[in-house]
Amino acid sequence: MEFRPIGLDDAPLIRRLLAEDPPDIADLGFPYEFAHSRSGCIAARFAQAYGCGVYRWRENGESRFSVPFGGGNRRRALAELAVHCRERGMSFVLTDVPEAFAREFPCLLPGDDAVEEDRDEFDYLYRRDDLATLAGRRYQDRRRMIHRFEDAGPWTYEP
Repeated sequence: MEFRPIGLDDAPLIRRLLAEDPPDIADLGFPYEFAHSRSGCIAARFAQAYGCGVYRWRENGESRFSVPFGGGNRRRALAELAVHCRERGMSFVLTDVPEAFAREFPCLLPGDDAVEEDRDEFDYLYRRDDLATLAGRRYQDRRRMIHRFEDAGPWTYEP
């Protein structure tokens, strides 16, 4: 399993794999991971195995992996990922594991201590209209952040 930086040319493949097996969280989408592949603090990488995609993130010297996504053989992709980690002396740590995945692959979770909830990683739900308008005191910090960004210099949006 060869993990490599995520490039723009990976967009069609990653989008296809995600469409075959839509994730529960938006963070696994191509734009988010592409941006983090350029980030020194997270250094997202991508690999393929048995028709599945897998992300690797490095934070504070530790590697963490996504569950394999796509319409391929996830069981074989997981086995290859476990071998990849073992051969390199790395911990085999999956993050953002959906409940359905944990039920499908209980052999990965040998004891109660194998699953940990990290409150800092919980996602929040917002109403679309609230985020579109950012009205009220609740979103004052977000409006300030946007104004600081806009005042920082020229910028453009390109599809």
